[in-house]
Amino acid sequence: MKLLFNKSLYSKTAIREAIRGFEDFARLKLKTEGKYFVVEGEPLASEVETEELEGEFCNYCLGMVVAERGQKI
Repeated sequence: MKLLFNKSLYSKTAIREAIRGFEDFARLKLKTEGKYFVVEGEPLASEVETEELEGEFCNYCLGMVVAERGQKI
């Protein structure tokens, strides 16, 4: 899987925290490409679908950004 997060919307700290939060579910790496933070990886369990993992991870990242900004969800 490969996910792009626009640097103007997401912080590196929030994405790193999300990666830590998902370490039991996926092997993920963070890198930078231009105006994006890029997360690449794969699920650790074969029964977890990549698309489902992508969606859950993106939601988690968004929640981390909202929390970081001190906003209520």
